[in-house]
Amino acid sequence: MKFLEKRTPLPGAKELETMLPDRLTNHKRLQKWIDLHQYKQVIIDCQRIIQLRKESPLIYYYKGLGYLGLKECRKAIENLTKAIEIKSEYAPAYKKRGQTYALLGENDLAVSDFTSAININYRDAEAYLYRGLLYHTEKKYELAFADYENTLVLDSQNKIAHLNRSIVMRILEKQLSFSDLAMLNQILK
Repeated sequence: MKFLEKRTPLPGAKELETMLPDRLTNHKRLQKWIDLHQYKQVIIDCQRIIQLRKESPLIYYYKGLGYLGLKECRKAIENLTKAIEIKSEYAPAYKKRGQTYALLGENDLAVSDFTSAININYRDAEAYLYRGLLYHTEKKYELAFADYENTLVLDSQNKIAHLNRSIVMRILEKQLSFSDLAMLNQILK
């Protein structure tokens, strides 16, 4: 039975380093470490790169991801903030920092960051979804519904948005009078 087979452990950092060709860019190398859940190695590599080239938002972004992988949310936020300070239009850093704030229960800051990510890249379905989920938990159903709709316009196969939009629609139907419901149906058509 395949599921009973022993899995081979992930290689150690030194073994892994020999597996990564030197020609990989910093981005690819750091992404490889992230994919392999080698978060400490991400941070070590970022520190080396920062010593050479301090003002790279991408490196601070990856360093933030490394700390997030280690569940050190405050250090993740600090590095993601540094990435944003270097490049104010860096939507992925806003989105990841928003996710980190959400993990900490700091929903107002998370919503603000998701909104910034959307303002920079209005075609980011994930940012709409994450903000919608926060609005949903805060019982701001109209705002959540709008964000789920935007998510589905950009990613029509998003199951989470479909499910939550249905839930929010039922909640709103219960809150609305019959005439308001008719108006909502006209809007949706």
